Amino acid sequence: MQKFMKKVTDELYENNTDFQNITLIPSSKRAKIFLKNSLKNKSKTTSFLPKISSIEEFIEEISEINQIDTTEILFQFYQIYLKNTKKENQETFDKFISWASIVLNDFNELDRYLIDADKIFDYLSDIRRIEEWFQEKEITKLSKNYINYFKNIKKYYRELSNTLLQQNKAYSGLVFKKAFENLDNFIQKNKIQQYIFIGLNALTKSEEKIIQKLLFEKKAKIYFDVDNFLLTNNKSYGKFITKYKENWSYFATLPFKSISDDYKNEKNIEIIGVPKNVTQIKEASSILKKISKQNNNLQNTALVLANEQLLPIALNSLPNEVSKVNITMGYALKNIHTASFFKSIFNLYKNKNRLNLKDTFYYKDVIAILKNNTIQTIFKKNKIDIKSIISDKILKVNLIFLTKKQILTLTQFSEINSFFNLLFLDTSNGKIMVANLISAIEILKKTSNDFLETEYLNRFYSIFNQIQLYNSQFPFIKNIETLDALFNQLLETESLSFKGEPLEGLQIMGMLETRNLDFENIIITSVNEGFLPSGKKSNSFIPFDVKKEIGLPTYSEKDAVFSYHFFRLLQRAKNVYLLYNTETDDFGASEKSRFLLQLEQYAKQNPKHHITHKIVSPISTLEPKKLLEIPKNQQVIQLIENYNQNKGFSPSALTTYIANPIYFYQQRVLGIKDIQEIEETIATNTLGTIIHDVLEDAYKPLLNKILLKEDIEKIKKEVPKKTLHYFKKHVKNGKFNQGKNLLIFEIAKQYIYNFLETEIASLNKGNKIIVIGLEKELKGNITIFNNTKTINLRGIADRIERFNGALRIIDYKTGTTKQTTLNKKNWELTRTNYKSYSKRFQLMFYAYCYVQMENINIENTSIESGIISFKNLKEGFLKVDNTLISIENLQQFKHELQWLLEEIYALEKPFIENPNPPF
Repeated sequence: MQKFMKKVTDELYENNTDFQNITLIPSSKRAKIFLKNSLKNKSKTTSFLPKISSIEEFIEEISEINQIDTTEILFQFYQIYLKNTKKENQETFDKFISWASIVLNDFNELDRYLIDADKIFDYLSDIRRIEEWFQEKEITKLSKNYINYFKNIKKYYRELSNTLLQQNKAYSGLVFKKAFENLDNFIQKNKIQQYIFIGLNALTKSEEKIIQKLLFEKKAKIYFDVDNFLLTNNKSYGKFITKYKENWSYFATLPFKSISDDYKNEKNIEIIGVPKNVTQIKEASSILKKISKQNNNLQNTALVLANEQLLPIALNSLPNEVSKVNITMGYALKNIHTASFFKSIFNLYKNKNRLNLKDTFYYKDVIAILKNNTIQTIFKKNKIDIKSIISDKILKVNLIFLTKKQILTLTQFSEINSFFNLLFLDTSNGKIMVANLISAIEILKKTSNDFLETEYLNRFYSIFNQIQLYNSQFPFIKNIETLDALFNQLLETESLSFKGEPLEGLQIMGMLETRNLDFENIIITSVNEGFLPSGKKSNSFIPFDVKKEIGLPTYSEKDAVFSYHFFRLLQRAKNVYLLYNTETDDFGASEKSRFLLQLEQYAKQNPKHHITHKIVSPISTLEPKKLLEIPKNQQVIQLIENYNQNKGFSPSALTTYIANPIYFYQQRVLGIKDIQEIEETIATNTLGTIIHDVLEDAYKPLLNKILLKEDIEKIKKEVPKKTLHYFKKHVKNGKFNQGKNLLIFEIAKQYIYNFLETEIASLNKGNKIIVIGLEKELKGNITIFNNTKTINLRGIADRIERFNGALRIIDYKTGTTKQTTLNKKNWELTRTNYKSYSKRFQLMFYAYCYVQMENINIENTSIESGIISFKNLKEGFLKVDNTLISIENLQQFKHELQWLLEEIYALEKPFIENPNPPF
């Protein structure tokens, strides 16, 4: 089975073509390389190759105009926009960018298809006028703006075209238009030159007219690559070529080259449904392994990614059997991780402006930059653990907002500080930022030892240099927001090209890169609607019906382009593997492509086609989660004993064991602290600490005195001052004059006010209250293992008082507590239920320690242990078991405490993970 390029080459040699005055014009730059190789292999003598140009290069040659790049066209267009727009209606450059690319796309299409742009924009304005006229009401402001918009667009179009042409520059569509207009002049200059067009398909109107003119002048030949069976059975596949065959006068007398019958030849086609993108690539990798074992190489194999975003996954999943690979597709810059570094810098300044931070930066934005992989080489070179620095110098001191000086003191290395100086500016001037980013990239390039990372940096270095160059000529980048908008626009349009040997090894490509190329083994991924074909997405201000009327391409034509490329690629292939995503989301995405259904129908008409369809699921074995288990040895027991001797067991430590023994082991036995985090929004536990401290401070002067209503009223006056003092103490470097923290600050004050009001209400009822302890440290001990071992106990009671003669041990809770959680329960039934266990356990623990510490005769003393909940103060004092503490209660608790401690110390009892911990 001959490849298309070889067929064309053979015919050219058979016809004794003199290549001296010949220009060969394939459909793409990639196809040029394969065409050169085919000519080289065919030639038997040393000779010069003919001139070979892609269709885009050839059109530019005819036009005698240089095509402008994406960055420059935006600057040029904005200058035209400002010149032709009233000052009061002018938008900033960043807002302009958001719609300018769509307008430029429309300009491109109108010029490529030789449409009179003025008439179209007038037509669109007239349509809107007619719509408003038939509504028999005054034209709205929105409609007027719509009509004026197209009037302005017409001015922009005309002015932009004229300005660029005066500079001998043009955007892509204008190049095509000028090529058509300059064609006669071009022919006159190149009288003896002949042109051979190879493998073209969907031509713009300008291309059609140029090619037809050259054919009519007998200065050209054209070779199409179509299959007879597909041309007959698939209207979408042959949509364009059928039109050319029927309408071009050239084919009325001359043969149509070249129609093959290759599609009917033997083919093994596997249609494979695979869930999710990653699994598709894994399946493709398995197929490559299989092909490699059969052929010992992948020389004639292509992996085609219909969804080009899968390229990084594909590169990371290639099997070891792939020794050589060539990537023919560009990779969008927005998908490169280095782009996130620059985005994080722009976010830093956008948030700085949004939060109105004058000389400081938001800590999350600073950390995002410091943790970015792109700058890790600087830290590694200087042997700096940036994570530790972040933890010690930002998180530990709760720096929510950092000054530039504080950032520069993070490290003591001049190289890093010079780099920080470039990034963390006291200005948001876009021009300065561009210059500093260029300098920062230069530092990164010097420190990088990763070839791929250096290539990424080189590409961004080129982009920022372009921006700097054009901004010096057109100074539109005033601030970071504008720079960010331009950068994001360029990320959408620019790509990174890979260099490789295109004639060796596995070829990884997008669908459009397959033009004119043939492979024996084809693997195509993401054969789903939305990728093959690409769907009904439209990036245009021109409505669908208008496009159809004036002959501009719509999604129907785009579908036909994809249909041709897909089936043409299969024409000469022997082994075809088509993978599609079986997972469907809520919007119907990932539907199997219609092309697969067509393939199955064609297989019924072609007996040599062996087609199979299977669904592949990733192999997974669901094993029950193996719980973490820490056995105890003498060393572990000694660590527990050290904890006992140095600190003593608190109720929170013991209830942590009930919640999850592994937490207890990590936190109390090993002493592992929780990861430090910035307290940006005041945490619940910090709120509780502040309220505790305010009440302790307020009631200290009243210790051991009978409380009076006047005392509480005096405390109320001091609440704002004391609350502010303790907020400043506990919320390091925090701000609580705005946002959530302001609300929490007000809530704290209100909680305290509400508590004091209940205190006054209680006194008004005639109750006698004497506070005898605040934040009272409680100590006790208990013996286990038949009185052979003594355990130290410790705790802190928020308040101890005498209430009408009864002793009350009080614990404040800022959360909600209900009486039902404190009522009498069987201890054994609640041991595995932290919520039912912890609060009652804590209160009984306090009572046990206090009775022991103060040597209280419980038979002659009324003792209550309970909670005051600030969220439901109406419930009053919530007592354990809703009654007095009894000898029986304490004895039951003592047995529970002994059981718990004996289990912790039991050598044969490992620490076993709780599969469903409460926190």
